[in-house]
Amino acid sequence: TVAPNGYDVITTFNFTINGGKVIATSVDDVKVNEEGDFITALDEALKTISISKQDMSNEGSELPNAQMKLTLVEATEEGKTLEKVATAGGDKVAKNEAFTEITWTTADEELKLTGLPDGKYVLEEIVAPDGYDIITKFNFTVDNGVVTTKGNDDDIKVNEPGDFITAFDEAFKTISISKQDMSDKGTELPNAQMKLTLVEATEEGKTLEK
Repeated sequence: TVAPNGYDVITTFNFTINGGKVIATSVDDVKVNEEGDFITALDEALKTISISKQDMSNEGSELPNAQMKLTLVEATEEGKTLEKVATAGGDKVAKNEAFTEITWTTADEELKLTGLPDGKYVLEEIVAPDGYDIITKFNFTVDNGVVTTKGNDDDIKVNEPGDFITAFDEAFKTISISKQDMSDKGTELPNAQMKLTLVEATEEGKTLEK
């Protein structure tokens, strides 16, 4: 009824005893020896999927202070939730009341998720670290405990075993505006009141707010 931490519960095994021996056919996780006097129940260790947040220009190093959210959109097996998913790494890891979302703040280590149920997921960045842009939402599928969806070519990478997702943030580029005396170039000229206006953003909805 309850498996050890990090393991999945076996299926219910129905069997008959006749003449002091077990009369049954072995299934995937329960084995009966030929003599019918020994039953072995096998637990399978749950798989772990890691999610890492990194600077696009500094691959391999964790990028802290991004607020992330993983949502289970639809579980393959009815009734499965994120309630029993074990977590390690990350900071301020929390689950919502329905156990369909896990939120966390990135830290010095990637977030490790053990026992994610098979199904469809969405990974999104709620708040990017200062100086960085938010990644696009990443829709992916977990099948047999591994990610079967390939990453996109921009800001998401999934390794070949399907157990490590890397989300890359790109640092904003900086444009400097200088006010100088024409006869003394190179020296800032103070006390000028300036205004910069965004006339039309290339991407709809973009403003100067951030």
